[in-house]
Amino acid sequence: MGGGLVVYPNGVRILDLLNLGPWTSAQDAGVSGYFARGSDNGLLLEDSYDRFNSDMGNPIVPVLRSELLAALKSGTPASWLRFGVDAADLREGDETASIVGADGEQFTGDLVVLADGVGSGLAKTVTRRCLGYTGIAFWGGVLTGADCVPLPPYAMQWWFGTGRTCCVWPLEGCRQWWYIMTRIDSSEVHRGPEKLAQVRRLCSGWDREIEGFLACEQTPHNFAMPVWEVVQADAWRRGRVVMIGDAAHAIGPTTGQGANLAIEDAFALACCIAAHRNDIGHALRRYEAIRRPSVEYVREYERTTSAVRVSSDPAVIAARERIIRTGSVDELLSPIRPVSSPAAFHSVPEYAMLGSVCQQGHA
Repeated sequence: MGGGLVVYPNGVRILDLLNLGPWTSAQDAGVSGYFARGSDNGLLLEDSYDRFNSDMGNPIVPVLRSELLAALKSGTPASWLRFGVDAADLREGDETASIVGADGEQFTGDLVVLADGVGSGLAKTVTRRCLGYTGIAFWGGVLTGADCVPLPPYAMQWWFGTGRTCCVWPLEGCRQWWYIMTRIDSSEVHRGPEKLAQVRRLCSGWDREIEGFLACEQTPHNFAMPVWEVVQADAWRRGRVVMIGDAAHAIGPTTGQGANLAIEDAFALACCIAAHRNDIGHALRRYEAIRRPSVEYVREYERTTSAVRVSSDPAVIAARERIIRTGSVDELLSPIRPVSSPAAFHSVPEYAMLGSVCQQGHA
């Protein structure tokens, strides 16, 4: 079932256009408070997201991945969906493209969209694509009831430790989603029954609240994963096959932007196909032209941020704590503004075209 993800204002805007606004509103825990603790667990900053949310026109909404997928599924006709198919091959014609299942069954359409994540087995048939380990592993889970960290219900909290970082986000329904990041060899990450025991050992002696929620029983929401990224992909498309999300451009975990990039990819692709339906090749080129600059910007932001947030270097830690202690949430989130703002969204002509159709209920 996995853990959670943070939908930033640009993602909320798109989900609203897809008629998921009522669902997103119901999931909104009203996140406004921000607490950050340093390497000695002392409070570095207490601030509010209110100005950022107001400027962006939408809130930041943490959700469970499984619940977002269920909401997307609920708005899709059942006849459009088929699960449990092991995609083994791609075939292309002049006017169509097909997925071939491991059992030989073939699924043909005008276009094939690869949205099968960083481990996509078919992406390598589309383009030259290089993967790299970020050096960071990621554990997480969901807290309920008495297991929750004692924070105000509207607040999230960071612990910026030495070589490790922890974050707790509030969820709707008096729940919290937690995750912990540290640097470890990918081969050493336990993803099975020992995953919580491993992160407990890695965090032993760090903070009483962290040790407290890590003592909880393991649930289907707990996960552990070494995080891989797409270091390079020469193109995101070939003929009538196109990649979106992590299949095209997986990034590291420290900025929480992967899901938002994927949501906007899907929306941008739909917009470009709707606007240029008579020339699929142009639609796909336009999609990549719209999305690549934002993706590369966020990729660089992620690399810079991960070097600071998950560091054991005393000089880096001292600089990080000085910046947080003397800054504000608005300053810390300023790099997100160029990709989350209403101005960025409305600068894409194709978005306005499909957005107006969605709002009229004809999508």
